Amino acid sequence: MKKKKSPDHEYQVLYVQEGVSITLPCTYTPTNIDTVVNFYWYAKHAIKQAKSITLYANEEIKQGAEDVAGNYSLVYRKVNPAPSGSSNLTILSAHRDNPRIYKCRVSAPNCRFDRSFTVIVNFSATIQYIGPRRAPHWTPAEPGKITVNETDDVTLICYSRGEPPPFNSWAKTNHDGEVIYNITLSEKKSNGNLTLTNVSRTQSGIYRCQSSNTYGNDTTDVELEVQYAPEVLTYQTDIRAAPGEALSIVCNVTALPEPLDFYWLKDDVRIKDGDEDDEGSIPNA
Repeated sequence: MKKKKSPDHEYQVLYVQEGVSITLPCTYTPTNIDTVVNFYWYAKHAIKQAKSITLYANEEIKQGAEDVAGNYSLVYRKVNPAPSGSSNLTILSAHRDNPRIYKCRVSAPNCRFDRSFTVIVNFSATIQYIGPRRAPHWTPAEPGKITVNETDDVTLICYSRGEPPPFNSWAKTNHDGEVIYNITLSEKKSNGNLTLTNVSRTQSGIYRCQSSNTYGNDTTDVELEVQYAPEVLTYQTDIRAAPGEALSIVCNVTALPEPLDFYWLKDDVRIKDGDEDDEGSIPNA
């Protein structure tokens, strides 16, 4: 816990594990026992967020805070007749999406005192998804696949959350989920992301991100598909047949995605449909 003070404002940083309760104490003792003192509680999600939500005025839940009040408990004690007053706010079950900044304001005639709390909720590393999730690398129809053209560069981004901030590591796996090899990253340059430069088709496959921190870890896989233009694989360049004999020539092609169309040329002239069958069988050779 860190604490910082100024004459009219006190700051504290508190840490709590997700799902656990935590109490934020606010006590004030006026110099004059007859002083009327009011306590107010405010909350907001970020320090730079302009507007706060007013949670309580003394022991009254303020209008607009009813939806979140179920996660809070307030123990309020007036200054009179006691020598001091207090307003202790308890977060019943801390959650990663709770407001992060809380402020207790003590207001009295000619006097105002604020006590602020930054509540950091610790939780296990959680991966939301692996990106990039944008065209041309990704489509909603195949959320678990990222495509890239051969010889291009691509950066696989592991979008993860956690407190403390998680560490991301990468591995390549087979389709059974077994790790083929772990990938070493340059942390100064990668920021936990995996960058592949001048990719080749042999780099297609399943890549796994593991995100971990003190409270746990999470893993997610993504398929990287390296696409490349059709290539004709010719095994025989000199094929002979007797006059009048049928000749069959097989066209072997590799491509990703698969070619949409095949056609044959003879002496650089396309053979019309119907002149050959699917395997390029030419009668009366």
